[in-house]
Amino acid sequence: MRKIHLRGLATLFLITFLAAGCALFTTPAPPVSSAPTAVPATATIEPTPTTPPQPTPTIAIPVDAAVLPVVLSPSFETLDPRTESSPEARALQSLLYQTLVALDTAGNPIAGLAYGWEATADGLSYTFFIPTGASFSDGATITATVVSQNLNEFLLTAGSAAAVYPYNIIDTIDAVDEATLAIRLKQPCNTFLQALANPRLSIISPEWISRPSASLADSPAGSGPFRLVSMETGSQLTFLKRSEYTGAPVFFDLVRVSLVPSAAEVRDQLTAGQALLGIFPQAAQRDPLPTAESGLQTRLLALPEMQVMAFNFTRPFFNSLQVRQTFNRAIDRAALIQTVFMGDALAPSGIYPIGMFGACAGEEDYAYNPSLSSSPLPWERVTLRALAPEGLYRQDRALIEAMSSQFALVGINLTVDYTSREDYPRSVIENQPLANYDLYFVQFESPSFSPAALDEWFRSNGALNGGKYANPQVDDLLSRSRNELEPELAEAQYCQAAQQIWADAPYLFLLQPAYTVAYSSSLEGFTASPNGWLHLDLLRTELTTPPE
Repeated sequence: MRKIHLRGLATLFLITFLAAGCALFTTPAPPVSSAPTAVPATATIEPTPTTPPQPTPTIAIPVDAAVLPVVLSPSFETLDPRTESSPEARALQSLLYQTLVALDTAGNPIAGLAYGWEATADGLSYTFFIPTGASFSDGATITATVVSQNLNEFLLTAGSAAAVYPYNIIDTIDAVDEATLAIRLKQPCNTFLQALANPRLSIISPEWISRPSASLADSPAGSGPFRLVSMETGSQLTFLKRSEYTGAPVFFDLVRVSLVPSAAEVRDQLTAGQALLGIFPQAAQRDPLPTAESGLQTRLLALPEMQVMAFNFTRPFFNSLQVRQTFNRAIDRAALIQTVFMGDALAPSGIYPIGMFGACAGEEDYAYNPSLSSSPLPWERVTLRALAPEGLYRQDRALIEAMSSQFALVGINLTVDYTSREDYPRSVIENQPLANYDLYFVQFESPSFSPAALDEWFRSNGALNGGKYANPQVDDLLSRSRNELEPELAEAQYCQAAQQIWADAPYLFLLQPAYTVAYSSSLEGFTASPNGWLHLDLLRTELTTPPE
């Protein structure tokens, strides 16, 4: 049995605080025996109000509280991690919620709510250890039973999100006791731990497990280090550190979030020193970003998404490898990033999102070749028909229109039909006759952050492989990668498969969407997981000190 005990992101602080006796994961003393009977003993409790719970603005805040001021756009209606996934919402969710397992900045699994785990040699059984004495922000006790209820509810109600690999190979989820959770798989999975770090699987209080969130004030109670204590609709949110939190050290007592609608207002608050960290609205027109000379740093954080155009292999035109590779060199991605995404995207160097298990750069160079417009091409002037969604993916129509203009320079007239179907692309792949289109626009996403979840886009006869790309060598590599239990070998096989797919160019590889964060140079502990979670809870400055 392989046994792993981790302290996750908290291990970053271990050497610093060990001499001071600071425990990274503490186990509070058991409650006194009278505690469970305290409420039943009170016979005159007034009826509970039926109005929805509201964060109270009357919480006492110490005058010397260490405050982290943040500015971002109000791109979310609730902070419920089950439904809100914008970069801004995910950053604030890091204050309130934890997943069973977390990811470090390189995408490796580390401790989340569980402080450690064991896995059997056959990769079918996992045992997770839950801290005792910990609680949710509403006072409910965190137990393995509650964690089991959370995960089982996801499998029962999340629909298509729970039907993807590896969630669809989970056999059973059971609480062995109140501090031990057992998960059994139907088949082994070398990225199962990464899949448990999906923010949508955040563990919430039992009161909320089967109840949706209706508003910001109605966000579920979580196990994270902060709770939402006040809000001014559309303008400000305030999060207060929970004194009863027993996880990793938290350095700020208060996080005050200003909600502003424009990139200019984000920049103004940052440059004026009114905020120490800001998230710019995605793909928004803005002035030049702050520079290090202004005391600010900027980071472009990739999202776990990849935008591509699928080639229709049933058309003889796209059976030519030279044609497909030339298409990939005819696109000026740098121009698309600046004009369509305002800098909020990255040019891909491989098929998997950055930081995903098995992600590596392809060997074929698809850099833009401006000389193609004046060079002999493997085609005469040609008219192609494409299908694309409108309003489904980030900047989808604007990207297609800009790309069409670039194609015109190399003799390609692209006629595009747009659709607003919510079930795109599956409806397109399954129901749209291939003869209708030469290309179609899609976006790869893997909420489980497992490369195997993307196999259906690349495998011969894969459910999402609408272009009918086929390579037996790729099929074999993907199959062996998924079933390999040795992590290093599995990662190498995924990389080998990815490089072969990249060389085959079954898709026009476009962009990986991203978002821009700027923060004060005085902030330390900047941590962003490659599955899209910016951790505000880990930030600190030289002036902040760890809790006793």
